[in-house]
Amino acid sequence: MCCFLGIRVKTVMARDPESVQNVDALQRTLARLEVELAAVRQTNENLRDSESLDRRLVELSPDAVYVHDHDQRIVFINQAGATLFGTPSPSHIIGSLVMRFIHPEFGETTDRRINQVLRTGSEVKYLAQRRRRLGGSEYFGDVTATAIHWQGQPGALVVVRDVTLNKEYEEKLRDSGAQYRKLVELSPEAIYVHKQGRIVFCNAAGL
Repeated sequence: MCCFLGIRVKTVMARDPESVQNVDALQRTLARLEVELAAVRQTNENLRDSESLDRRLVELSPDAVYVHDHDQRIVFINQAGATLFGTPSPSHIIGSLVMRFIHPEFGETTDRRINQVLRTGSEVKYLAQRRRRLGGSEYFGDVTATAIHWQGQPGALVVVRDVTLNKEYEEKLRDSGAQYRKLVELSPEAIYVHKQGRIVFCNAAGL
């Protein structure tokens, strides 16, 4: 008696040696198939667990994550992406064209790079790209896009990190640096900087 796919198979013992060998071969084949099927079931279970984990990580990501198809329509976006794009619900974004959320300044470049990703399967990055929310307000985002297949069709997975505060901080530093330099240059007092005994800067009053 052996079991295959949950079905008990009763084997009839034959007296002649050839029949005995055939029965033994059949039992070994059934046992091997059962082992292989168990391995397939485990692989499928592992894949389901992996897919579930990947989706959970995307949903919990603090960065915006979305997928667009070959027509540049958004077919998936996580909650962080919906919030960054200016809406509480991802359903308000699904079906929208990607270019709706790109500042016109970056429109041509973005369209060219999207086509590059879809055509070549490459990965592209944009630093401090100016983007738009649904309400029209703007922000800066560091963007990474890579080619994927979505429901059997070419598409792209895009990750956007909001760097607006960093951009504003850099601009303030540049402004404050420019203001400080202007104060030094206009000072009625002589101001100079030396390095290793050599003067490397001197304002007008020090000349």
